[in-house]
Amino acid sequence: MGEQREWVIGPRLWRWRRIGAAASWIGCAAILAWLGDRVISGMVRGNAGDFRHFFWAAEALRLGEDPYASGTLGYIYPPLFAWAISPLVPLGMAGAGVVWGAVNLILILSSMFFAFKIITNRLKGPRDAATWATVMIAAALLSIDQLRAEVKQGQTDTVVLAAFTLGLYLLGRFPLVAGMVIAIAAQIKHQAALPILYLLVRGRFKPVLGFAVALPLVAVLPMTTMGKDAWGHAMGQSYGYVSQVSAVSEHTGESSLHPIIWEKSISIPSAIARWLDGPEGISMLLLTAIVGTMAAGVFAITWLIYRSLGMPLFSGRWGADNESKQPGVVLIEWAGLIIAMLAFSPQAINRHGFILLFIHMIAAYLIFVPKSGINRWPLIIGVVLYQVGQVIPADYVNTQSLYGLWHFFSGESWCMLAMWFGLVWTGLDAVKKGYPVFKSADQIEPVATA
Repeated sequence: MGEQREWVIGPRLWRWRRIGAAASWIGCAAILAWLGDRVISGMVRGNAGDFRHFFWAAEALRLGEDPYASGTLGYIYPPLFAWAISPLVPLGMAGAGVVWGAVNLILILSSMFFAFKIITNRLKGPRDAATWATVMIAAALLSIDQLRAEVKQGQTDTVVLAAFTLGLYLLGRFPLVAGMVIAIAAQIKHQAALPILYLLVRGRFKPVLGFAVALPLVAVLPMTTMGKDAWGHAMGQSYGYVSQVSAVSEHTGESSLHPIIWEKSISIPSAIARWLDGPEGISMLLLTAIVGTMAAGVFAITWLIYRSLGMPLFSGRWGADNESKQPGVVLIEWAGLIIAMLAFSPQAINRHGFILLFIHMIAAYLIFVPKSGINRWPLIIGVVLYQVGQVIPADYVNTQSLYGLWHFFSGESWCMLAMWFGLVWTGLDAVKKGYPVFKSADQIEPVATA
C-alpha cells in the first residue's frame, strides 16, 4: 500500500546473512532430528501418549466394536480419524505410533513451508533463503515445547494446523478446494470449522460451498466398513461430546472428558467458570454473558487498532473480489481465528498452543525481516508476554498462591490476547507501509555524471 522502497545490502552483510542462513538450517535439521527421536524413543519405551486412545479406537473398529468404549474411554473425535489409521493396527501400537509420528513431522514441515509462501505472498515481502531460514528457526524455537508435546503425544493438532495453512494457501487459487480441506479437518477436530464462519461474514461463498459439499462426503467414509447403524451411533457419540465439554459438572464416567472448570484448562471460558463456581453450581446464562462481553471487548480493541491505522474492518470488505485486494489483512485475520479457537474454547491446554506455530511464523517474519518505518514493538512485547506467560508453572492445589492464581484465571490466554493485539498493530502497519525491495550493492546502477 505504501511507496516502493529499497534496502541496499552491502557485500559484508550479504556474507553474514548467508552464514546465518546456513546456521539456521542446521538448527532446523537438529530440531527435526530431536523431534523424530522423541517419537521413536517414546514408542519403543511403551509411552504412546495420547496416541494410545486413537490406536485403541482404530483397533475396536477393526473388531467391529464401539470405538468410544475402547481403552480408557479417551477417544472423543468423530470416527473418521480412527477409521483412517485402522490400517496401521497390524503394526502394533509402537509401529503405528512411529508411522503416525512420521506423518506428524511431514505435516509440520508442510505447514511451515506453505505458511512461509503465504506470508511472503500476502505481505509482498522478501523470500530469500536467509529470510526463510530465519523465520523457520525462530518460529520453531518459539513453539519448541508445544512441538515436542505434539509429536511425543502423537496428537492430531497437526491436521488442524495443516488445514488452516493449506486452506488459506488455496483460498485465492481454488476456493472450493480450500473449503474441502477445512471440511476434512473438521471431521477430525470440530473446532477446525471456525474459518467457515469467518468466510461467511466476509461473503466468500465458494469455500463455504466446498465445505458444505465435502463435509457429509468425508463424514460418511467410515460407514463403508462400519455399517450404517454403527456409524450413526458413533457420530451421535462424537457430537454429543461437544455439549459435554461445555458442561459445568464432572462427567458421569461414560467418557474421560473434563468439565469446563477443569483445573488444567487455560481458556478464558474456563477461567470465568472457575471464578463463578460455587455450592449451587454455575449459571450457564451468566457464564455465556460474561464470556460474550469479554469477546466483545477483544473485538472492540481490535477495531480501535484498525481505526487508528486507517484500515477498514468492514467497509469495502464484502465478497471475494474485495477481499482479494486485502491479502495481508486477511492473513492477520486468519491468524486471529487461531487465537480465538484457543483463548475462547470451552477447554484448552498448553499443548494446544502448537497451532500458534502459524502465528509465530508471521511474528518472526514481521520482527526479523528488515524494514523501515514499521512499528515492531507492539508485536515484540506481545510475543515476549506470551512466551513468559506460557512457561509460568501451574499450581493446581493451592489456588491462592501466585502460581495458582495465575493459572486459575488463565493468565496464559490473556498473554495470548496481548500477542494478538501486537500482531494486529504491527501486521497492519506492515501491510499499510509495505516492505522494501532487497538489493545488493552491486545491483545499484551507477548514476551518470556530466
